[in-house]
Amino acid sequence: MFKYLLALLLPILLLFSNSNLGLAQETAQQATTPAQESEQESPEQEDTELSDDEADGDLEDGDAESAVGIDVIQTRPRQTAEILRLRDLYRDQVERYRTVDREFQISKAQYQQIQTLQSLEEAVVSTREVLLVRDQVLITYFELMLTSLEDTEGIDLVDKRAVINEMIEHIEVLREHRDAVAQTTNREGIAERVEEFALLSEPFETTAYKGLALINIGDIQTVYDKARLIYADILTYHQEQPVSAVKQQERLRAYREAERELERIGLLLREIRIEYGRNTTIGRDSYDRVLGNNLNSAYSGTSQIIFYLRELFLELT
Repeated sequence: MFKYLLALLLPILLLFSNSNLGLAQETAQQATTPAQESEQESPEQEDTELSDDEADGDLEDGDAESAVGIDVIQTRPRQTAEILRLRDLYRDQVERYRTVDREFQISKAQYQQIQTLQSLEEAVVSTREVLLVRDQVLITYFELMLTSLEDTEGIDLVDKRAVINEMIEHIEVLREHRDAVAQTTNREGIAERVEEFALLSEPFETTAYKGLALINIGDIQTVYDKARLIYADILTYHQEQPVSAVKQQERLRAYREAERELERIGLLLREIRIEYGRNTTIGRDSYDRVLGNNLNSAYSGTSQIIFYLRELFLELT
């Protein structure tokens, strides 16, 4: 029994100590900074300059992460081969995006200053390149989110399938747009591709944050459920291992604290699922306001439960 409980408890302790279970942030803000800074430094545009649609509109919808309103990827450290491959690919593509974005900002500023046909050509070419790379970054982003969501347990299967289907649809739309950009070579066509992206990207943010919410909910719920099972096993084990009256009182007080926290987090997770169901559209602000605080509280509470279980098992046995 002792070895059985230890085998159950140690993986969960490691999961909580090595990551923050779905709330750990792998920041992608570095990818957005160059575009944002460059836009702030760009000179004012005049009527004779490359238009917003042709030059700047594609980056006001932004860098790849801003296009979906996401500047962090939040998942527990899953280790499947496909997730690891996509994670590495995504990082490489973000670096590539930062490079082509800087080149775009340089060619744009040069065109604004000298207004030559050659500078206009360079601005159009760099705009096309940044559109292509942005589409590919977003494709990989949604593939990574989709694969992580498929790997997530502890969530409603209907909600899970709905968001997965949305991600599949976005990936197909982005691939079609990427192919259209690749076949476009003139200024007017690039402007049309920019306008198309502004329309097709509207639902990206909601889908991304719904997926993020489900991954976080599922991660915490899975560990919480396992913690309840382990707690029940610890109680059974303690019943089979009588101790002194003083030690038994310590156990009883510890049981009350553990059960109080288990009840609190169980109710909080139920509230989180209800709030998720109420919000059909979730964006950056609403995620933080509606779900973010509760998810952080649920994570910290579940962490506390795990450490309670460790104490009960290792120190009060």
